[in-house]
Amino acid sequence: MTGRAVSDRGRRKEWWCRLVLRGLVASFLIVGTIVPFLPDGPVRAMSAVGSWLGHFTPAPPSALRFWLSLATGYMVLVTAPAYLAQRRPAQRRGDVPRRR
Repeated sequence: MTGRAVSDRGRRKEWWCRLVLRGLVASFLIVGTIVPFLPDGPVRAMSAVGSWLGHFTPAPPSALRFWLSLATGYMVLVTAPAYLAQRRPAQRRGDVPRRR
């Protein structure tokens, strides 16, 4: 195999990696932005998915919102490494999970 073929395959893999990571960054940002403003939406969505999948008990309504700060913090936590990894996937291999 020539060096050019290996190089083209590497560029193609890096392009797909960037595309996937950018999609993840966008979804993390969207969800992380929506959750603080519509806190009951994710709970209702999870209850709807649970009822669609089978006989799961819906989440009870609650005035407690500690989970809101945890969810928002987690979205920030996963957005930052995804953003950094998509900028230069080859140099940030440690941030990108790989198949073994």
